[in-house]
Amino acid sequence: NQGSIYDALGIKDSAITNYLSSITLFDSLNDRINVAYLQINVGLSFKSLGQLDKAKKYYLSALSILREEDDQFGVATVSTNLASVFIENEEIDSALAYAQIGEDGYRNLGYDLYTVFPITTKANALIEKQQYGEALASINLAIPLAEKNEMNEELVDLYSAKAKALLNLQRLNEAILFAGKAIETGLTTKSLEDLRDAYQINYLVNKKAGNIAEALISYENYASYKDSVEAKERVGLVNDLETKYRTAQKERQIAEQRLDISTKEATITDQRNKLILIISIGGVVILLGLLILFRARQIQERKMQAALLLEKEKGLDAVITATEEERKRIR
Repeated sequence: NQGSIYDALGIKDSAITNYLSSITLFDSLNDRINVAYLQINVGLSFKSLGQLDKAKKYYLSALSILREEDDQFGVATVSTNLASVFIENEEIDSALAYAQIGEDGYRNLGYDLYTVFPITTKANALIEKQQYGEALASINLAIPLAEKNEMNEELVDLYSAKAKALLNLQRLNEAILFAGKAIETGLTTKSLEDLRDAYQINYLVNKKAGNIAEALISYENYASYKDSVEAKERVGLVNDLETKYRTAQKERQIAEQRLDISTKEATITDQRNKLILIISIGGVVILLGLLILFRARQIQERKMQAALLLEKEKGLDAVITATEEERKRIR
């Protein structure tokens, strides 16, 4: 699907347009499963653009279809995606509810590895509700799975969440340990967002523990990565606008080329039609000329035949007259 190509290139608007076209096609074929999974892709694209309400709309539509079709894996996947939208939208109870649906769904299917994703969202939601003990219990289920499968991006979130939960439970030494792990893992992902969040929790933990020098270093790193993320977002916005401009230019050029080709084809067709008309008229004129010539020859031949006939009649009359005169003389 072209939507996936545009998605990979980061051209989200074009990706969404192509996904929606594919949805229309599969809907006409009554292929509801493909419609649902394409709606999930649309939701992911809208989420990446920060348009959470639109993302939620497509996720909920996909969820409805997948439940009707009894696609349990799809239900678990879209529920996990919905949880991430709800937590970003600060709808914590809804985030918890859908994260639990995702976690239970994956576990029932035997896909324990995938439970890492909804558990991470669930843990952050529990922390927002200040349910630190429950959050810690969920995190401790997910971390071994993520470590075993080297899911470093998820591990940064899990280590940071664990450090935050431990901080609020006043278990500072453990909090410092996991805040440090978040930074170490963040350095392997090279994600500005991961490192920003990891240094932020490390700053908070060390500040609480009275480690002023370490807290100051972490804060400076946090501020630096925060600025980098904001600069990246600005650059991303500019790049997105430039991409849209180039795409619009390219589409306009293609449209102009198509119009030029159409115009040329129309001109060629018009010239061809004119040539055919001229040839047709010429043919008619020639035919008329030949017909007139034929008729003239027919008339001429008839005149000659009449003249010959007249001469013959005159000759016959002369013979008859001479014969009559000869007979009279003989008498």
